[in-house]
Amino acid sequence: MLASNLMESIFDGFMKIAISLIMIPIGFKVAQLDKNTMIKGVYWMVIALLLNYGVSQFFKLGVSVYSEDSFYKGGATASAPIILSMSILIFFSAFNSNQLPYSKIFTIILSSISIFIIILSVKRGAIFGLAAGLAVYFIFTSKKLNSSFRLVLIALGFIAIFSEYSSVIQKRVDARTTEKNEIQNENRYREVFYMLEEMENLSISQILFGYEPFNSSKIMAKYFGRPRQLHVDYTILLLGTGVIGLLIYLGLFWNIFRYSQRLKSLFIQNQLLSGRLEVFENFALTSSLIVLSLTMSFSGGIQFISYRIILFLYIGYSIGRIFFWINNRKRIHIPT
Repeated sequence: MLASNLMESIFDGFMKIAISLIMIPIGFKVAQLDKNTMIKGVYWMVIALLLNYGVSQFFKLGVSVYSEDSFYKGGATASAPIILSMSILIFFSAFNSNQLPYSKIFTIILSSISIFIIILSVKRGAIFGLAAGLAVYFIFTSKKLNSSFRLVLIALGFIAIFSEYSSVIQKRVDARTTEKNEIQNENRYREVFYMLEEMENLSISQILFGYEPFNSSKIMAKYFGRPRQLHVDYTILLLGTGVIGLLIYLGLFWNIFRYSQRLKSLFIQNQLLSGRLEVFENFALTSSLIVLSLTMSFSGGIQFISYRIILFLYIGYSIGRIFFWINNRKRIHIPT
């Protein structure tokens, strides 16, 4: 189904999704390069974001969301805390697969500061996404004890920073948890019911294939009293692309997970003598990034092109590392 505002639908929806998905084969190809090629980029990306936040606090640059004069974003976008959450998962994988290009202590410090920034941003999608991603990573990693030890070290680093800035965090949390921000008053919460109410009046074809894809501001104006785009990814997809579109989107993640799982099973079945660590860690990372993204979708993120480019680039890279590791060591038929 085409939207009445075709340009809005194409550029703010389909193009952003298409560009992010193109990153999967690009990441897959990059996996043939040096193993530290991608992780070094993640380090410098995290350093740039943390420097941005540090300079912003000192000079009070940008806006301070939820509470004035408490935490300034500077030039960082709303997706920056999500990128930091992804980076922590990538750091854990690099730790366990012995692919750290820089020192362990430096990585732990970066991770601790990143968690502090994520908490300070009070962006619940990034917080819950990181928690869910870490939980899945711990399920699949082959080095649970080492991961637990490093998590404790990172937590201790976070506590040390928190003790110095606890009043700032408390101020941010208090501002975020006012009556206005309670779940029943949240626009993201209310939009689910508005979306269901709207769908009651749609035809079967519109329910199946969507209505005004990625142009929900026109539809939601009558509910919110002003034009407002849907924020939750699942409501965006269900109303805009229908049940079929939502299932295709979820099926994409399921197929990525299943393909990564099949590669891991292929490795086990052929009893390859080495490489277990790299194969298992890349599978754990792929799974955790998928869960982080799906969790983040309850808050919104499908139109955050920067975060999703990095997400799919690293998913493609992680799967590619498994694929090329198996292919280069033993000629096996690898399913595509």
